[in-house]
Amino acid sequence: MKVVKWLDKNLEIFFMSFGLLVLVIIMGSQIFMRYVLNASLSWPEEISRYLFIWVAFIGISYAVKIDSHLKIDIVLEFVSRKVQVVFAVIRDLSFLIFSIFMIAGGIDVYDALASTMQTSPAMGIPFKFIYLALPVGFALTVFRIIQKYISVLRYKQPLLQNHNENIGGGV
Repeated sequence: MKVVKWLDKNLEIFFMSFGLLVLVIIMGSQIFMRYVLNASLSWPEEISRYLFIWVAFIGISYAVKIDSHLKIDIVLEFVSRKVQVVFAVIRDLSFLIFSIFMIAGGIDVYDALASTMQTSPAMGIPFKFIYLALPVGFALTVFRIIQKYISVLRYKQPLLQNHNENIGGGV
């Protein structure tokens, strides 16, 4: 149970931190090779691009988890708390539906690439693994949205929270 709680709290942070750390190391090595040793490598830009894609899609899930995803909340300043809750539910339901469609689309792309066996030019990484970031990221997003509403309904946690309270935390 301790491992599950740790994963719940740190899964996205771990993968994003690890991905960005590897990205910085690889690009730092490329800069060193290019400007100090005057010999550039062919693969660092490619792997950095793919790492960034994975970090971005995992980041969507993390943004949902800490309730800091893109939203327009200036309008909510002028309406009652009940209306704010209704808008939050509509927003989350819309994003849930969008995420489900993105999972389905991502799986279709993955299947198409798996059948072609297409690989990246410099490293020979199968594109299916790169494009797997889309369904994995949005599946985590769906999980986090559902988790949020379980917490709201089961544990009576507030649906609307102050953004500043949520930074670094989670549902």
